[in-house]
Amino acid sequence: MDLIDSKRKHFLWAGSERLTGGKCKVSWNRATRPKKHGGLVILQLGNFSWALRLRWLWQEAKMLTSQRMVKDLPCTTIDKRLFTAATSVTVGDGKSSLFWESAWLKGMTLRDAYPLLFSISRGKIDPFKRLSQITHGYMT
Repeated sequence: MDLIDSKRKHFLWAGSERLTGGKCKVSWNRATRPKKHGGLVILQLGNFSWALRLRWLWQEAKMLTSQRMVKDLPCTTIDKRLFTAATSVTVGDGKSSLFWESAWLKGMTLRDAYPLLFSISRGKIDPFKRLSQITHGYMT
């Protein structure tokens, strides 16, 4: 990401010439601000990619469990923890809430709260509703 930003800065300030400090008329931080704050609306790629990854997690969370992506999303553990901390889940009928992965326990996932229990569990991606049906309405 830094290499790409370096190339973008070079192109913006110097074009095909050699980049020196005297050619930079505006700081990069100012150039990446929104227009209403005096910037040039140039995206900060690191922040933008982070926002896209969090959006991907949001889209997956909105899907019904049967439609969820099976493959891992290109999101880091930090992305997932930020998403979990910034969102809350209401279980409702349990169709779209994942028992281990949804943050329905005071903003935490059961996976994070009970990692040893998660490691021996068999239904790691089961929705809440399916687990409650298996146990005849009693969560065990």
